[in-house]
Amino acid sequence: MVLIERSNQINFTLNEIPEMNFFKNILMVSPENFEIQYAINPFMKDSAGNLKKIDKKKAKSQWGNLLQTFTDLNLSVTKFEPEEKLPDIVFCANQFFPIPNEISINKENFLEGKMFAEERKAEVALLKKKFENLGYNFGQLSQRVTKFEGTGDGIWHPGKKLLWGGIGARTDMMAWQEISEKYDIDVIALNLKHKTFYHLDTCLCILNQTTCLWNPDAFDKNGQELIRKIFDLPIEADKNEAESIMACNAFCPDGKNVIIQQGCLKTKSKLEQVSFNVIEVDTSEFIKAGGSVFCLKLFF
Repeated sequence: MVLIERSNQINFTLNEIPEMNFFKNILMVSPENFEIQYAINPFMKDSAGNLKKIDKKKAKSQWGNLLQTFTDLNLSVTKFEPEEKLPDIVFCANQFFPIPNEISINKENFLEGKMFAEERKAEVALLKKKFENLGYNFGQLSQRVTKFEGTGDGIWHPGKKLLWGGIGARTDMMAWQEISEKYDIDVIALNLKHKTFYHLDTCLCILNQTTCLWNPDAFDKNGQELIRKIFDLPIEADKNEAESIMACNAFCPDGKNVIIQQGCLKTKSKLEQVSFNVIEVDTSEFIKAGGSVFCLKLFF
């Protein structure tokens, strides 16, 4: 078990990391109750300091189009209906962390998250009940961990027994220490330093085993060195597109198709130059609340 925080601590190559089967299932939560009732990130207020307004009809259409995109890529999509007025539950990347079968203990499929914002804590219990009704099992981290927001801050390296963990406003370092010890896995910990990039999934999108899309400004020097050391091709997203329309909150489920917010033209061009198929979708209503493609699904 290794928890890595600096590039000079890496004494392995990717080829030495064991292979691991990868996920093919997607969870999405219906957006019927989606709106902005409070501000817990920099996106949720306008320039005058007022909460942004959501066009619910447009949001529902955008969500449906994203679901269809997943389906078109032959991903199995599970849909949950929100039973309570929890406006951010549509961002279902955050409440749980999926555990691959190869390392599962006591047949657990997920670790429960510990949401940073008080307004979002009830989301965990509601979605857990729905998953349990489908036969899924859950593990928990200890009380020493006070913040842990699932795949918002934890990203599995595709097909490898290797995990990237964001440390910042939403997830404690202790979470990655416990996960590293519990499952005997390497975790590369990255400090997030920019308030706009409060989750790892807002500034790092792993495309395949050797390539990522990222925004270097979101990381400290150690984090930048770690990413450059592991990935043969770290593609820098356009700075403005990363900050304004969440270019790095993209999703590549298969190593070749990249689903990204519509209008990330400079970033799209960089991806196409190295032979990725870029699929643009419109998630503009959800970006108002600080989430785009990656945030709107749980890959498990």
